[in-house]
Amino acid sequence: MTRDRRPVVIDADPGIDDVLAILYLTGLPDVEIVGLTTVHGNVPAGTGARNALKAFEIAGAPDVPVVVGIDRPLVHQAATAEDVHGTDGLGDAGVLPSLRRPSAGSGPLQLLQWARERPGEITLLAIGPLTNVAVAQLLEPKLPSLFRELVIMGGAVWAPGNVTPHAEFNTWHDPEAARVVLEAPWNMTLVGLDVTARTRLEGAALAELEGSPKPVARFASAILQGYLNESERESGVRAAFMHDPLASAIMMDPRLADFRDTPLLVELAEPERGRTRPEASGGGPAVHVAVDVDGPRFIARYLSAVLR
Repeated sequence: MTRDRRPVVIDADPGIDDVLAILYLTGLPDVEIVGLTTVHGNVPAGTGARNALKAFEIAGAPDVPVVVGIDRPLVHQAATAEDVHGTDGLGDAGVLPSLRRPSAGSGPLQLLQWARERPGEITLLAIGPLTNVAVAQLLEPKLPSLFRELVIMGGAVWAPGNVTPHAEFNTWHDPEAARVVLEAPWNMTLVGLDVTARTRLEGAALAELEGSPKPVARFASAILQGYLNESERESGVRAAFMHDPLASAIMMDPRLADFRDTPLLVELAEPERGRTRPEASGGGPAVHVAVDVDGPRFIARYLSAVLR
């Protein structure tokens, strides 16, 4: 790891909030984005790759490699969320696609390659379903020791779910993969709905983003409009949950959050399939679970990065 830049690999399903996270991280001078792999989730993995390429292009980081990963869960068929993210995953805002194409390769194998090239240096930020990570780990059981740490956006440990009463979207999408990962000996932080469901971009902060003439801010504002319109219809408030950007910010500065350490278990059977709960037997590794967050400080940092 270089003295002044932290190497990060992103594994994502680039719909709107994943792209917002990319824009945030590319705006930080102390981050080196080694590369990004895509997985099924908000949109198919190929669509997510195109969205990531566009985000890096607009953010002034056109050389970051993007590799398409696995396009379905380990067991069940994929169920993507274009109803939330738009048919293109970018809110159907009319964004022209990038002229660049994804790099050749396979998501899980690329994760392995990056980890082996720089063992113990790279942080893995997983902000989509954990299929790529689980497959890479099954291929190389030493994977948890090859990455410096793993930061996950997923789960709802002491909070309600957002797909079912119990399950958060990323974990519900591939609970078998999530169980494989959460039972392995990673240095692991979980940023779930316990904190992300309490962190929204709204009010004066949203107006500052929407009023900026800077290209990154204009792009972020454009893709957010579908989110915001739906929020206004449902609650009367124009606001956007910042799930993946918050996980990215906590990765960079854990002091934004308070944590509780506990082993976790992902339920695989109905009616609680996809639920992430503390494991009473304590048999698995302790996970650093974010339980409280300084939301205003995070929002200020987010705007500083994307308006830089």
